[in-house]
Amino acid sequence: MAVRWQIAKKFAIGVIPFLRSSGVSGESAFFNAPKLPTNASTKGISMVFRRPHSQRPTRISGRASSTVVRDAAAPTFKVKVLNLAIGCALAGLVSVAVLAPSPALAAEPASSTASQEYAIPAGRLSDVLAQFAATSGVALSFDPQMLAGLRSNGLQGRYSVREGFDHLLASSGYQLVSAGSGGYSLHQVMTESGAMTLAPVTVTGSAISSSREELPPAYAGGQVARGGRLGILGNRDMMDTPFSQTSYTSKLIKDQQVNNIVDALGNDPSVQSLPASAGHTQFAIRGFGVGADTFLFDGLPGLSQVSNLGVYSSAAVERVEILRGPSALLNGAAAATGTVGGSVNLVPKRADDISLTQLTTNYVSNSQVGGHADIGRRFGEDNKFGLRLNGLAESGDTPIDNHSREVKFLSLAGDYRSERFRSSIDLGYQDLDLQAGRRQMSVGSSVTALPSAPDNATNPNAPYEFSNSEFYFGTLQGELDISDDLTAFAKVGTGEAERKSFFVNRIFADNQGTLTVNGTPGVWGHKYSTYTLQSGLRGNFETGPVSHQATIGYSWQQTKDRRAFGDTSSTQPTQNLYNPVYSSPPNSDSLGSYVLSDDTQLYGIVLADTLSILEERIQLTLGVRRQQIDTTSYDRRTGIQTSAYKEYAYTPLVGVVVKPRQNVSLYGNYIEALERGGTAPDGTVNAGEVFSPYASKGIEVGAKVDWGKITTTLAAFQISRPSSYTNPDTNVFVQDGEVRNRGLEFGFFGAPFQSLRLHGGLAYVDAVLVNTSTASNNGNKAAIAPFQARLGIDWDVPYVNGLALNGQVRYASSQYINLQNTLKVSDWYQFDLGVRYTIERGEAAPIVVRATVTNVLDSDNWIGQGSNVYFPEPRTFKLSATFNF
Repeated sequence: MAVRWQIAKKFAIGVIPFLRSSGVSGESAFFNAPKLPTNASTKGISMVFRRPHSQRPTRISGRASSTVVRDAAAPTFKVKVLNLAIGCALAGLVSVAVLAPSPALAAEPASSTASQEYAIPAGRLSDVLAQFAATSGVALSFDPQMLAGLRSNGLQGRYSVREGFDHLLASSGYQLVSAGSGGYSLHQVMTESGAMTLAPVTVTGSAISSSREELPPAYAGGQVARGGRLGILGNRDMMDTPFSQTSYTSKLIKDQQVNNIVDALGNDPSVQSLPASAGHTQFAIRGFGVGADTFLFDGLPGLSQVSNLGVYSSAAVERVEILRGPSALLNGAAAATGTVGGSVNLVPKRADDISLTQLTTNYVSNSQVGGHADIGRRFGEDNKFGLRLNGLAESGDTPIDNHSREVKFLSLAGDYRSERFRSSIDLGYQDLDLQAGRRQMSVGSSVTALPSAPDNATNPNAPYEFSNSEFYFGTLQGELDISDDLTAFAKVGTGEAERKSFFVNRIFADNQGTLTVNGTPGVWGHKYSTYTLQSGLRGNFETGPVSHQATIGYSWQQTKDRRAFGDTSSTQPTQNLYNPVYSSPPNSDSLGSYVLSDDTQLYGIVLADTLSILEERIQLTLGVRRQQIDTTSYDRRTGIQTSAYKEYAYTPLVGVVVKPRQNVSLYGNYIEALERGGTAPDGTVNAGEVFSPYASKGIEVGAKVDWGKITTTLAAFQISRPSSYTNPDTNVFVQDGEVRNRGLEFGFFGAPFQSLRLHGGLAYVDAVLVNTSTASNNGNKAAIAPFQARLGIDWDVPYVNGLALNGQVRYASSQYINLQNTLKVSDWYQFDLGVRYTIERGEAAPIVVRATVTNVLDSDNWIGQGSNVYFPEPRTFKLSATFNF
């Protein structure tokens, strides 16, 4: 290993586009690098080199990720008319050119005086400097070892390159020195007596980390992170992950003015998300419909079942991490809806080393107003204690007819960090009240042609229909480094929720838009309670040339579902889609006693190990989970037991990562999962019936290429699972046959230029029904959109300091909405536009003003999922101002 460090120190500078190996040994790896200028330091390169497992501190989230900063010879784009092209794309929404990455791209020189906005979290000084250099587009050469023990508070706000370096290096004992050719190096500061000035912020011994610092750093542009959590395996860098994953940052969420998590998922081409105006979560990943219980909170499953995290406020969320493909082995089986298509993890905000007092005021059409306070502080010696408080309140009418929304949200996140022990606590509360929430509409079997979509503000649901939900939850996590190579961890969480509502589900009766009532409308209540636990050991060791990262863990989760029913006297006449008619509201909104309808317990024991050789150029992840599902179901009105089962299975995982070059990662995985069977939804004849568990299988291969300032990903997959649907003729929910989804995904994210940030991709899914009891349905397409595309752009306007434009394009192809493949919804697209302006105030903190218009063209169309259709959200205006104190 010493040989490798000496080679790096002697020959490397800036970024190295490709790792060229002359042999099989990690110590024989050489880098191609330009010749150092005569006045440049011969220190190492601006990247965090990976150390052997024996030298790497053990942390809760697994190994630290490497951050690479590339010099002027690194790949980037050659586009002479970039500003004109981007300006036209954002202002006119006429055409958007997707820039194709190339292995031979020329770097854009960074200006030392032009400023841009940064959101770099606190961490090791070497990591923060590397990330700042990558984002700003400059070549920086230094030896990471010479900064060992130094920490940085990160960088938040607008800075020029020089200002940013001055801020980060203040009191560090180091200064920035020009290395010629636009590059820089670091030199220690000398006093008049010739002594070196040492930084007062040094820390002896192993670096102390907190939950925030354990997160993989943001990639160039700050919109997407370099990696995320892989369940029981902890945090992993994207190049060391044998799965397809994207982690969207709070910067992207804030700049898009995203109100809830469902809207954030709309950035991903593999996710088919639906509007959250009804107050519940509906979305699909890789063509498989999933629900709120697929969400994890800081890696802990189960809490989303009570909190419906899909409509959870984004105010306290640091990252939204999307993991594609079956994930039950990594996270455990979901309590109700499966995790076959994928899962979503929400990472809560934690206190930074820099104190934060931030207030955001906002307005959303038609008359929603609100405010959000975000306060963070650290206390004690070495800032060991941290608190982060987020509070939000919003209320008012939306652009949907008769629809209003009121939300009150509060969260408190605390953490403690020391050299050997780390812990955190999270408390959350949300009260969401919706009036005339717009529901989905089913399509009856007599419909031969879907009626055309009316104005997108149309609301068939009556003004007196309501959905009021209130929930709270709490988590406690801790981890102890038993030794440098062994860590024990434990997490517990609990939550309670109640939803009280009166709404009507409607169904198309003919081709002319006649709507009848689906089921018996009435006042009803829903109570959830959940308890969840994870514990285990994570350690590093070596067997000869093979390094291991092994984990053994135990998980338990219990969810209880209770129902109550009230007045059903409301009469709902047949109405027409284009001329809604409302009848009488219920006589009372009182409820009867709550009755236990479902009690589910999940048990899991998992063992996993990542074996690596050749300096982690080849990695093999093996794992197995024994998953057991115990479920007892009861009649929702009488409480009499209707069914019970206890099933278990051993589900394996095999994942492979091969890195032929430093910036190229080839991967593959095979994974199985035991999932709880489907539950018949409300409104069906057999509502509440729970089906037996089923096994799903997934296989995937892919490639990831880090071009320096932009990363591209490609994945091919196949997933199969039993098919569940509501028979339109009998209104009975059934589990019949199998859905086999095969698909391709292409994604990209990063900042190819200092002034331009991109993210997006394409996804194609061929979803086919097989082995159904109705022979004529075999080979038919499942009811999902086979093709989706996303493109997001964020662009700093030249010559106007502080002004940035952003836009997003979403597209979904036409899709079938019935199993017989006789009905289709047309393809649709949506354009969103935004502007952001930072008002500089001298010594005072800047004010950031944001304005966004979603669905700019106010498109009218249907959005399909399964046998239901949904309205898109109308054109909506959002305005906010963020003040820092």
